[in-house]
Amino acid sequence: MRTCIVCRAKFAQCDLFRFHYKEQKLLCGGGRSFYICKKCSTTEDKILNKSISKYIKNFSLDELKESVLYGGSSD
Repeated sequence: MRTCIVCRAKFAQCDLFRFHYKEQKLLCGGGRSFYICKKCSTTEDKILNKSISKYIKNFSLDELKESVLYGGSSD
């Protein structure tokens, strides 16, 4: 069981997108990571930005959305 950083709900790992931030890049899977559920990945930008900025400083919300749409991993 893993927790979505936006809604704080618990899900099976396979139902979440897994991300980590390394060398100024947002990557899917691996490393010290955080999880976002599929519902929260489509939520308002303001809410996503607030939740993720607790874990990562100076990240691109567009990069996150692109990862979810085109390269999202749901390990």
